[in-house]
Amino acid sequence: MSNSDYTYAGSRAKTLESMLLTHTQRELLVTAKDVAEVDKALFDTYLAPYLSRTGDVQVSDAIDASLREAKKVLVGISPNPRALDIIWLGYDFHNLKTIHKGRKVGMDNEAILQNCFKKATVNPEIMLKHYDENTLSMLNKHFAVAGEKMKEAKEELEIDLYANSEYFAFRKEIADEVGDSFVSEYVRLHIDLFNLKAALRSFAIDGIEVEDVCVKGGSYDCKELESPEHVFSKLSRFGGEVRWSEGIEHFKKTGYYNHLEKIGDEYIADFVKEKSRAIFTPAALFLYFREIENDGQIIRTILTAKQSGMPEKELRSILREVHT
Repeated sequence: MSNSDYTYAGSRAKTLESMLLTHTQRELLVTAKDVAEVDKALFDTYLAPYLSRTGDVQVSDAIDASLREAKKVLVGISPNPRALDIIWLGYDFHNLKTIHKGRKVGMDNEAILQNCFKKATVNPEIMLKHYDENTLSMLNKHFAVAGEKMKEAKEELEIDLYANSEYFAFRKEIADEVGDSFVSEYVRLHIDLFNLKAALRSFAIDGIEVEDVCVKGGSYDCKELESPEHVFSKLSRFGGEVRWSEGIEHFKKTGYYNHLEKIGDEYIADFVKEKSRAIFTPAALFLYFREIENDGQIIRTILTAKQSGMPEKELRSILREVHT
């Protein structure tokens, strides 16, 4: 596949991205006095085709429909749709964990499926069926290994560990298969940042070693991560010390990872945006889906805030904290 194969797909993705929430539209949503004003303002956004003026379509359903349509369009225009599975796989492993945890507490099929994403590579109903019948191997070896190990796990951390290990292994396998430099770098970056966060978690839990929580496929050996200081040193490789300083100080004071996770997300967003400047790679397609997901989360946050009567100042603070 030549670089020029992505010219049309990249240009189309950039056009689609330009149709998402504008600054003005977002401001109208934020400053709306109530839910009714938010609903009205949404008819002037990209969500309009998915909404109903009779009110029988919930905004949440419209957001989900827009994401499913975005996925369909991207798959249709991509010269190699397999590369996009790296995006959708996150939904598959979320669904697998949701199914496992639901079954552990006795949830029925309907309750479990309500918490699953339909944007996954595998229909949630099919995933649930294979999980119950111990036939996940018919879907993929990574689903099977994760499913088997999760059933043996005794702690929540183990469940996440097994799922993440297979999730990243699957993504790395696809990246190697696709053979695109952007895709490979994107996956490696995710693995590196995940491993650094996982290492910090391991230091706080007795009986868990760094090697137990790190996944393969990154750019450094997890044995190098012997202490939080080693982790902080590695973080500086991703955008420099200044980028991470506030998050590191927050972690040292509180033990919470939320600031570090946000900085990591922002770094990946910056990476994808920079790479998307060239329309000869899948980067523009990855960026478009990331942006439409982000817009959906912004709209959900605003709606929740308006329903609860949250002051506008507090809403703006939450939007700055949560969304990149």
